[in-house]
Amino acid sequence: NKFNFDLKEGFYNLKLGVYDSGGEITFNENGIICKNYGNNIGLRFSPVLIAQFLLSTNDKINALLHLNFVLDELVVLTDKQNYLVKYDFDWVYDEQKAPWYSSMAQGQLCSAFCRWYRLLDSEKYLESACKFIDAVEETNEENNFYLKLANSARWYKEYPNCKHSVLDGSLTMLAGIYDLSKISKQTKYINILHYGLNGFLNNWKI
Repeated sequence: NKFNFDLKEGFYNLKLGVYDSGGEITFNENGIICKNYGNNIGLRFSPVLIAQFLLSTNDKINALLHLNFVLDELVVLTDKQNYLVKYDFDWVYDEQKAPWYSSMAQGQLCSAFCRWYRLLDSEKYLESACKFIDAVEETNEENNFYLKLANSARWYKEYPNCKHSVLDGSLTMLAGIYDLSKISKQTKYINILHYGLNGFLNNWKI
C-alpha cells in the first residue's frame, strides 16, 4: 500500500480525518509520519495525522516511536504543565498564523493516547490524555478552542481564527473527551463532555 505500513488491522483508511486536500503523506528519516503540503509549507508534522496513525496502527514499536515523539518534540507545556500541541506553519486557507492550536488535534491525540493506554497499560499515556484536554480548559481564552454558549455549553473549533464552524473538528474533540470520560471515569471529564454535547446538539447548524 502507498502508506508503507501494515493496514491489515485497525482503520483501513489513514486519510480519514486528514481533512486538508492535496499533499503527500510519507515518513521521515526517523520513521515519523509527516506530510508534504507543498508550496511554501513543505514537509511538516501534523498533530492530527500523527493521531490518525496512532489510531490506525497495531504495531507497538511504531506506536511507541510516535507516542514518544509527541511528548518529546511536539508538546508545549502550559503554566499548569498541561499539553498543547502546536502547528508551526501558517494555514492561510482558514486564516491561521503560526503557532496555532486546534481542538481537533487536542481531541484526536487524547483518543490516541487513551487507546495506547488501554493496549500498553501505562499510566503515562492516560495522564497525557488528560493533559491534552486540561490544556484546552486552561488556555481557551488565549487559544480560542471553543465558543462559549448559554448554560455552559460550548462549540469546539477546529480552526480558532476561522469564521466558519467545521463539523469534523468539533466531533473529533467530542470523541476524545468521550474516550477519556469512559476510561478515567472522572466527573470533571464527564461534565466537560456534557457541555460539549449540549453545544453540539443545540447549535450544530451554526
